[in-house]
Amino acid sequence: MPFAKHRRAAQSLFQLEVEGSGVRFTIEDTGPGVSERDIFRIFEPFYRSDSSRNPGYGGTGLGLTIAQRIVRAHQGDLSVRNRSQLGGAIFTGGGVLAKSNKMMS
Repeated sequence: MPFAKHRRAAQSLFQLEVEGSGVRFTIEDTGPGVSERDIFRIFEPFYRSDSSRNPGYGGTGLGLTIAQRIVRAHQGDLSVRNRSQLGGAIFTGGGVLAKSNKMMS
């Protein structure tokens, strides 16, 4: 992909806490964050905060919408704020773990 040589390598930090029947996670990254004007719309279907991206490579604006709906289906929520320790966005979410009769291995 010709555009890849111009992109900065990103780093992410993922934290997961499980307590009782609940789970909480945080994802932080080194990206540019989310602009203040976009932060309230970032989970809307088909909303793309970075209009400079080439539509052929930039996605459809559904990824965060789908992620939020999955978390909400597990009685939780997904939110975003800026300025992680790594410099980018911080996504925080959680929910209720599904009950299972199987033991995890």
